[in-house]
Formats: sequence, structure tokens, C-alpha cells
Amino acid sequence: LRYGGIIPDVAQDLHRKYIEPTVHKTLESAQLNWLDIAAIAVTLEPGLPLSLAIGMKYAKHLSRKYNKPLIPVHHMEAHALVARMQHKISFPYLTLLISGGHCLLALVQ
Repeated sequence: LRYGGIIPDVAQDLHRKYIEPTVHKTLESAQLNWLDIAAIAVTLEPGLPLSLAIGMKYAKHLSRKYNKPLIPVHHMEAHALVARMQHKISFPYLTLLISGGHCLLALVQ
């Protein structure tokens, strides 16, 4: 990285620039539209506050625009639970979380 790591102001600007086109491209790639979406989920924490603010603002906008419930999500909890979307995994289980500055071996209950 040119600056030696993540610069919060730069990350915020990039989030602001790319969030809307990324969401639209994702829906298009999945061949979905807003009628197919049941709710809007958004990362609440942990993360860079400036980037999280961009995500929250955009999620609130989408929630109001499309009349969808807004679901705040803890970033690390989502990583711990996402495997259950693809596989039948019973509680409790161990998970290795490697994301950003985090590296955890966690018991999921």
C-alpha cells in the first residue's frame, strides 16, 4: 500500500464512491431486483467509523426508499455464522475468524 496501511479518510471516500455502483452491480449479477430483497443488512461494528458511517447512511436510505427493515449486523458475528448458510452446522462449534486486524479462534453458541 502506498500509504503504509488504511487511511480512514481515503477509505471513507472510496466507500462513498463505490457503495452504490457495487450494490447495483451485485443485484444485476444475481439477477435480482428490490422486490426480491426482504431486508437491508448493514455492518454496525467493528470497523473504521468513517467507513461504517457511509454504509449506515446508505443502508438507511435504501431501507426508507424500498420500505425494507434495517438489520444492524456485528461484522465478526456475521463471519462466525455465515458458514451455516451453506452447511448444516449445529451449535456449538469452533470457528477461525481472520478479518482485517482480527484473528480469533471462537466458540460459537
